[in-house]
Amino acid sequence: MGDEQSTTSNTSSQTSSLGDFSGKGSFGKAFSEAHSRGGSGHTFTYSGKLYNTNCADGGDYRKPEHQDNRSLSYHERHATGHQINAALKDSTGGVANLDWITRTGKTWSSDTDRRRQEYHQREHNKKSQK
Repeated sequence: MGDEQSTTSNTSSQTSSLGDFSGKGSFGKAFSEAHSRGGSGHTFTYSGKLYNTNCADGGDYRKPEHQDNRSLSYHERHATGHQINAALKDSTGGVANLDWITRTGKTWSSDTDRRRQEYHQREHNKKSQK
């Protein structure tokens, strides 16, 4: 995998997009598994801390079974939705949000929305270049 580079933050107010990978042993194994499942632009928890799945070289090393085969329009809609959700959270201190749309009961920070917006924009750009 590319040079791993993951940032960390306190998980007290944030939920990871991929879940807890503490049981994978080392951080390297946890990062590799999380990235191979979600590619860049996701977050995961390891030993109580939140990390992202971005690689330093910007590469996407997902396994074929985890490739994102969703449509160009799907990524365009979701990039816009995350952009709006981040702005809504920022302007209301997180009181108002669109997290309920996912019907998962989970909430996340405006920073996570911005990372997800970037992810969907990258996927949109990849698909539009094909």
